[in-house]
Amino acid sequence: MGDVPLLISTWHARNGGGDELERRAAEIVAVSARVPGHLGGTVLRDPGSPDVHIVHRFDTPEALERWKMWIASFLGAYPLVVLFQWLLAPHVEDLPLLLRSAVLPLILLSLMTWCAMPLVTRLLHGWLTR
Repeated sequence: MGDVPLLISTWHARNGGGDELERRAAEIVAVSARVPGHLGGTVLRDPGSPDVHIVHRFDTPEALERWKMWIASFLGAYPLVVLFQWLLAPHVEDLPLLLRSAVLPLILLSLMTWCAMPLVTRLLHGWLTR
């Protein structure tokens, strides 16, 4: 059957949050099922351990590479979306729907293009190119 490309990540829960981290890992596996080329994922955790391991399987090395960029994009976008919701969303809620809906992508894509993604790809360079 040949080699199946794998992506293995380990997450460490702090302050006894292992059960919550394990639930979140299961959510990641469920969402990743929609990624083209993703064959499945498994969450591994020893009872009582704060470490959660996620093993993803892909049909081709190219599918794995797309997955890595998805992770990098998520890591860049998520903090920006949280900041937007916290700082700016309350100030634009009275704008008309079409204008209000344009504010998030305008700000998010600008910050992603020129700030977040250069930083994220620099920080993850070794992992992304492995």
